Amino acid sequence: MLTTATIVAVCLLAPAADPAAPAQRIQVGKLVRQLGSDQLAQRDAAQRSLIEMGPAILDLLDEVPPQSSAEVNARLTRVRETLTAQAVEAATAPSRVTLDVRDAPLSEVLREIEKQTGNRIVDKRSDFGQKAEDVPITAALEGAPYWQALDAVLDQAGMTTYEYSGEKNATAVIGRQQGMPPRSKAATYTGVFRIEATQVEAIRDLRNPANHVTRLHLEVGWEPRLAPIALAQPLATVELVAADETKLPVAGESGTIEADVNSASVVAELPIALEPVARSVEKIAALRGELEVLLPGRVETFQFRDLAKIKAQGNVESKKASATVIVQSVDKNGDVYDVRMVLRFDQAANALESHRGWVLGNDAYLLDPNGARVENAGYETIRQTANEVGFAYKFVVDGDLADYVFCYRTPAAIVQKKIPYELRDIPLP
Repeated sequence: MLTTATIVAVCLLAPAADPAAPAQRIQVGKLVRQLGSDQLAQRDAAQRSLIEMGPAILDLLDEVPPQSSAEVNARLTRVRETLTAQAVEAATAPSRVTLDVRDAPLSEVLREIEKQTGNRIVDKRSDFGQKAEDVPITAALEGAPYWQALDAVLDQAGMTTYEYSGEKNATAVIGRQQGMPPRSKAATYTGVFRIEATQVEAIRDLRNPANHVTRLHLEVGWEPRLAPIALAQPLATVELVAADETKLPVAGESGTIEADVNSASVVAELPIALEPVARSVEKIAALRGELEVLLPGRVETFQFRDLAKIKAQGNVESKKASATVIVQSVDKNGDVYDVRMVLRFDQAANALESHRGWVLGNDAYLLDPNGARVENAGYETIRQTANEVGFAYKFVVDGDLADYVFCYRTPAAIVQKKIPYELRDIPLP
């Protein structure tokens, strides 16, 4: 029997919030009305109470129409900004796991980690002809970060992860090959990331002895609930030290290595080239660095209800956090409607560069008069700048769009983070 303390983790890839309880909706409405009180103390108290309710009420605040009072609107803006910042911080913080189990089946333990963190775990042993034994697990963990908790369980079970399963937003696990070290001793953990040195190779060009390089490969993994937009290693932040405190220079230390972030994987590889290392140096005693990461913030749903008005006048916009969605036009061509829209960020931080495909995965659909989804039949890119990207979505609909709602789901902020890390005692060839 598992005994747990459930930890609620904000999942970037899940809907922004569960449907609110009626009592919570009533309380939010009451506090919004109190923001317009004649007494300053009452207005301040209402603003504090809304913030104390936490990011879960953001969707309810989106239902509040613009108020006639400029002060009420200003206070609502401050509440939204505060709660959005809290949501982003929670979403990019490591998920925590609490377990108190003795001889519990592996499958139950993995499901409990999934439940507490929002990170999907898939057992792939049968795909490799391995026996999927439900080995007993004993663990006493109190608020352990996801990767430490999972590695501790996998080490007990004699298992490891498999990075090329093709499972999106999931950690795939398989049996560990004989001779592989325990996962918990091979990696360093920092926030939502797990970093491991996986390979060191020394290459000598026999035609040109000057082309001698030592290359260190790092594997950077992240919690599956996240979907990093970009991950890079500025070489100027990398420091390698031998056992005698001698610094080992990095080749091309003024550059930056950008990892290939693939939506079908939860890891990326960073190869770091070193200047030739003397054979007398047996290991890298310490490797220190700082990653630069772009993460999507809280996913918001932008809804545009009066499509007939947009069809007639065009250019209706809605803003949440640092994202603005503009529906430029709605045009009909035969049985197909074109909905042309632009997504703009206050600061996109290179997240919209053309080689990054994350924005193509944003959800765009219609809701018919009965609330049923109508998926788009395709799209084309119509605009691409540093802070904007535009699409023309096609919908096949019989009749008029007057009672339909256009919905667009996107992260409402791009979060820039610097991730310091340190690895120790990396053997050299």
